[in-house]
Amino acid sequence: MKISGNGDISKYISEATTVRKPQETDKDAVATGVGQASTKETVVNLSQKSRDVQAARKAVEAQPDVRAEKVQTIIDKINNGTYSVDPEKTAEKMMQAFIDEMA
Repeated sequence: MKISGNGDISKYISEATTVRKPQETDKDAVATGVGQASTKETVVNLSQKSRDVQAARKAVEAQPDVRAEKVQTIIDKINNGTYSVDPEKTAEKMMQAFIDEMA
């Protein structure tokens, strides 16, 4: 399966999964060791698009890795000497991928 795009989704996934620490509100007390520094909770409001990306990511991660079976089948064929490659089909797919990239 080919996934194409301009890489925007990785930016959203990165932003959605970044863990942020609460900020200290009394840095002087921490620096001098006087008193107890208080902290405020950081509230992060995610956009609907970000929530959709998170949901999609969870759905993808929940799917089993079905390609492992396909890879094992190919490895078995190679080891048995029964794996063959159709050069015309390979060339067609290579040309189609090239045309798709150029478009």
